[in-house]
Amino acid sequence: MDRKIWDGLRIPVRTAARDRCEICGDQVIRNGRIGRPDCHEEWVFEFRADQPVQRLQRLTVRCPGCHQVQHSGRARVKGFGVRISTCRHSTAD
Repeated sequence: MDRKIWDGLRIPVRTAARDRCEICGDQVIRNGRIGRPDCHEEWVFEFRADQPVQRLQRLTVRCPGCHQVQHSGRARVKGFGVRISTCRHSTAD
Protein backbone atom coordinates (compact mmCIF):
# COMPACT_ATOMS: atom_id res chain seq x y z
CA MET A 1 0.00 0.00 0.00
CA ASP A 2 1.25 3.45 -0.84
CA ARG A 3 2.65 5.32 2.21
CA LYS A 4 0.33 8.30 1.68
CA ILE A 5 -2.75 6.05 1.68
CA TRP A 6 -1.48 4.11 4.74
CA ASP A 7 -0.85 7.38 6.63
CA GLY A 8 -4.35 8.56 5.71
CA LEU A 9 -5.77 5.41 7.32
CA ARG A 10 -3.58 5.01 10.41
CA ILE A 11 -3.04 8.60 11.60
CA PRO A 12 -6.75 9.33 12.30
CA VAL A 13 -7.04 5.99 14.16
CA ARG A 14 -3.99 6.80 16.32
CA THR A 15 -5.30 10.32 16.95
CA ALA A 16 -8.72 9.01 18.02
CA ALA A 17 -6.98 6.67 20.50
CA ARG A 18 -4.83 9.59 21.74
CA ASP A 19 -1.73 7.58 20.74
CA ARG A 20 -2.45 5.01 23.49
CA CYS A 21 -2.68 1.26 23.15
CA GLU A 22 -6.33 0.16 22.88
CA ILE A 23 -5.51 -3.01 24.83
CA CYS A 24 -3.50 -1.84 27.85
CA GLY A 25 -3.80 1.96 27.61
CA ASP A 26 -0.04 2.54 27.68
CA GLN A 27 1.82 5.15 25.71
CA VAL A 28 4.80 3.98 23.72
CA ILE A 29 8.17 5.10 25.06
CA ARG A 30 11.11 4.84 22.67
CA ASN A 31 14.56 6.15 23.57
CA GLY A 32 13.08 7.92 26.60
CA ARG A 33 10.52 9.82 24.53
CA ILE A 34 6.86 9.29 23.77
CA GLY A 35 6.66 7.43 20.46
CA ARG A 36 4.03 6.38 17.99
CA PRO A 37 2.10 3.18 18.69
CA ASP A 38 1.62 0.47 16.08
CA CYS A 39 -1.55 0.03 14.05
CA HIS A 40 -2.79 -3.54 13.85
CA GLU A 41 -4.84 -4.52 10.81
CA GLU A 42 -7.96 -6.64 11.19
CA TRP A 43 -8.90 -8.37 7.96
CA VAL A 44 -12.08 -10.09 6.81
CA PHE A 45 -11.88 -12.90 4.27
CA GLU A 46 -14.93 -13.39 2.11
CA PHE A 47 -16.05 -14.55 -1.31
CA ARG A 48 -17.49 -12.23 -3.94
CA ALA A 49 -18.68 -13.73 -7.20
CA ASP A 50 -16.90 -16.94 -6.16
CA GLN A 51 -13.60 -15.07 -5.82
CA PRO A 52 -11.74 -14.85 -2.49
CA VAL A 53 -11.38 -11.27 -1.27
CA GLN A 54 -9.35 -9.94 1.64
CA ARG A 55 -10.86 -6.71 3.02
CA LEU A 56 -9.45 -4.43 5.70
CA GLN A 57 -12.16 -4.29 8.36
CA ARG A 58 -10.51 -1.90 10.80
CA LEU A 59 -7.29 -0.74 12.41
CA THR A 60 -6.56 -0.85 16.12
CA VAL A 61 -3.82 0.95 18.04
CA ARG A 62 -1.33 -1.27 19.88
CA CYS A 63 1.81 -0.81 21.92
CA PRO A 64 4.67 -3.02 20.67
CA GLY A 65 4.13 -5.57 23.47
CA CYS A 66 0.42 -6.03 22.81
CA HIS A 67 1.06 -6.06 19.07
CA GLN A 68 3.59 -8.89 19.52
CA VAL A 69 1.06 -10.85 21.55
CA GLN A 70 -1.40 -10.46 18.67
CA HIS A 71 1.21 -11.97 16.35
CA SER A 72 2.58 -14.47 18.86
CA GLY A 73 3.50 -17.12 16.29
CA ARG A 74 5.47 -14.64 14.19
CA ALA A 75 7.06 -13.14 17.29
CA ARG A 76 8.27 -16.56 18.44
CA VAL A 77 9.84 -17.23 15.04
CA LYS A 78 11.62 -13.89 15.25
CA GLY A 79 12.89 -14.69 18.77
CA PHE A 80 10.57 -12.49 20.86
CA GLY A 81 9.02 -15.31 22.92
CA VAL A 82 10.41 -13.94 26.19
CA ARG A 83 8.75 -10.58 25.61
CA ILE A 84 5.42 -12.25 25.05
CA SER A 85 5.60 -14.20 28.29
CA THR A 86 6.49 -11.05 30.25
CA CYS A 87 3.89 -8.80 28.63
CA ARG A 88 1.03 -8.12 31.00
CA HIS A 89 -1.29 -9.47 28.30
CA SER A 90 -0.12 -13.04 27.88
CA THR A 91 -1.21 -15.25 25.03
CA ALA A 92 -3.32 -17.20 27.56
CA ASP A 93 -5.70 -14.22 28.03
